[in-house]
Amino acid sequence: MAKTAPPADYAVAAQQLVQGFGTRPLAALMQIGESTLYNKANPNDLGAQLTGPEIIQITLLARDTQVIEAMCRAVHGAFYTLPTFTGIADEHLLEMFARMSRGESELQTAIVEAFADRKITRAEFERIERFGTDLHGIVAEIVARIGAMVSE
Repeated sequence: MAKTAPPADYAVAAQQLVQGFGTRPLAALMQIGESTLYNKANPNDLGAQLTGPEIIQITLLARDTQVIEAMCRAVHGAFYTLPTFTGIADEHLLEMFARMSRGESELQTAIVEAFADRKITRAEFERIERFGTDLHGIVAEIVARIGAMVSE
């Protein structure tokens, strides 16, 4: 089953995350009232919205990044989950470079195929977008890995 993209509107994404996890258990973990969380996650209640720290808290507790992803999309950005590099050998960088090369190739192929008939369909664009996002993630992973190697 394909994963559906979180809503572009972060307030709707927050409501879906809270309801999907369960308002009562999530409120208990956050140590706030259930009705308070319900109101803060209600996209129609402009008087009570989740704060930045609360968004981070529900993201970590629910292990669900859909709210942050929706916020990134709202500002035409992207969210990437970076792996933990503890215990990974430096040789892993070579594998990352190979993945980056494959990613570039897949993106280029998708673009060439989409332009072949001079019409870009929604499916073709989504394929280009997926390969482009994946490539950005690989580059971010490489930069983070090299950053973890810095010694002061």
